[in-house]
Order: sequence, then C-alpha cells, then structure tokens
Amino acid sequence: MLILLTIGFIYYLIVKLLGITIPCVFYKITNLYCPGCGMGRAVMALSKFEVYQAFRYNSILFIAVPALIMEWQLRKHRKIKVADSIIITLLIIVLGYGILRNFAVFSFLAPTIIQ
Repeated sequence: MLILLTIGFIYYLIVKLLGITIPCVFYKITNLYCPGCGMGRAVMALSKFEVYQAFRYNSILFIAVPALIMEWQLRKHRKIKVADSIIITLLIIVLGYGILRNFAVFSFLAPTIIQ
C-alpha cells in the first residue's frame, strides 16, 4: 500500500510540476474508452476536492474503491467466499461500465470536463 501511495504521489508531482500525464494506450489504439479512462484525472480532481469533476471523469472510482476496501476487510476477517463474490461482482460492473461508456446513449459515462 505504501508503494502505491508513493507512486501516486510521484505521479501527482509530475503532473503538477511538468504537466505530463500518462495517455490511455487503449484509447489511442481503438478510440474507445476503457474502464480506467479518466481515472488519473479523477484522482487529480479529488486531490483538489473537486468531487463532482472527479465523478464526471470516471464514476466507477466511487464504486470500486469502497468495494475494494470492503473486500480487503472481509479477507482480513477470513470471509473469503464473500470477498470473492465482491471481486467477481466488481469485475462484472467494471467490464459493463467499460462497454457502456462507448455507446452514444451512455455518453454521460465518458470522461468529460464540466464547465
């Protein structure tokens, strides 16, 4: 966890100081949004307490993070079957999100900047 936080902090500094971000390779190749498109921008928006903008960049973040924390706690208390169910459900939700956000009718799921 400490390693991930350190990497995240270094990425934050690089973006803030140099303005360099990591582009989505999947989007560059296919011109389709993956489930993670906008995740970096969402985290950056959250670091500035811009919760609604973070939600517009990637709303799955607000489902995945609490679900992963819950799964981690269940594993810690040795409730493996329930934890596995959470991971499987989360995978289905994330894959569905990744597919739906590329259809025009679900364009509100695409990463967008609010004005």
